[in-house]
Amino acid sequence: AVAGIDRSINPDQAQREVSKLSLTVAGTDEAVLMVEAGAKEISEADMLRAILTGHEEIKKFIDFVDEIRYNDDEINSPKELTICLIKKAKR
Repeated sequence: AVAGIDRSINPDQAQREVSKLSLTVAGTDEAVLMVEAGAKEISEADMLRAILTGHEEIKKFIDFVDEIRYNDDEINSPKELTICLIKKAKR
């Protein structure tokens, strides 16, 4: 979401209501694969910055998952990875 110039990752409902941009970005650590957006008038530069910010957050999340996956001997399935992610997120 973009409220003025601020960018919020996973905004709450109050932030969404005042935002000029609703943006979903999907991708890998190497590329943006999908962009879905709805916006009031914003500049192309603001849109590009928002997409790039989303991609940076995707890369951080991928690094986080890889760190857990490669450094935790107890994870042997997607279900175990999901459980581990939920536990770590609650800390």
